[in-house]
Amino acid sequence: MNSLLARDINVSYGQRQVLRDVRFDALEPGKLAVLIGPNASGKSTLFKTISGLLKPSSGLIRLGDIDLGKLPVKQRLSHVCFMPQSFSANASLTVFDVVMMAHKQVKGWRVNSDDMQSVGQACYDAGIGDLSEAYISELSGGQAQLVSVTQALIRRADVYLFDEPTSALDLRHQLEVLERIKQAIKKRSVVGIVALHDLNLAARFADTILVMQQGYIVLQGTPDTVIPAANLADTYGVSIEVSTGPRRELSVHAYPV
Repeated sequence: MNSLLARDINVSYGQRQVLRDVRFDALEPGKLAVLIGPNASGKSTLFKTISGLLKPSSGLIRLGDIDLGKLPVKQRLSHVCFMPQSFSANASLTVFDVVMMAHKQVKGWRVNSDDMQSVGQACYDAGIGDLSEAYISELSGGQAQLVSVTQALIRRADVYLFDEPTSALDLRHQLEVLERIKQAIKKRSVVGIVALHDLNLAARFADTILVMQQGYIVLQGTPDTVIPAANLADTYGVSIEVSTGPRRELSVHAYPV
C-alpha cells in the first residue's frame, strides 16, 4: 500500500500566499493523521490541493510512486476522496440518493442490486438508516454531516481527507464518527487525514499529528511528542497542560496566556 508525502507546496489566492513550502513526511497507510492549527492557517487549502481542486504554483504531492499533480482529474478522484467542511447536495434528493451518487462516482451510473445493498448497509452502519428516505433539505446540520461522512466512506480510494467532520456533532456522535473513520482507514490500509480543532480528540484518535501555522507545517509526530511541545502552545497562543487519563490517554488543558 502507498504512503503520502508532500514537498515544498506553494499555493496563492491572487496576491495572497496561503501555503508556504508545505512539506510533511510520509503518512503511512492504515494510520490516521490529524491536521490541527488555528483558523486560517491553511488546513482546508492543503486538503483542496491534495485532492486536486487547487493547483499549486510549485511542489510535489506523491502517493507511493505516483506524482498526483500529473494525473487527469478523473484518475486523481479514484485515488483521493475529499470531504469538505460544507455539505453540498441537491435539496430535492434523498439521503439514499446522495450516498448512491458517491458510491457510483467513479464506477459509472448503472445501479444494480449489489449497489443498493451496499448503500443501504453504509447508511445502517453510519446510524442514518432511518434517514434514508429523508430529503436533504429536511436534515439538521449534524445529520447532514453524518451523511457527508457516509458519502466519503462508501467510496474506495487510497487517500481520505476529512475537513472538520465532527464540527456539527454532539459528543457521542463525534466519538462514533472518528472511531468509524479510524477503523475504516486501518481495515482498508489507506491514508487518512482528519482536520480537527479539538486537541483532546486529536490526542485520542491520531496516530500522527500535523500542526499548521500561517501556511506552514510546523510540527509532525505522535500525539505524545506533539501535544506537549512548547511550540504547539505558541501556535495557538495559549498555555497548555497535559495529563494522562485512567486509560492512559492524553488529556489536554488549555488556558489563555
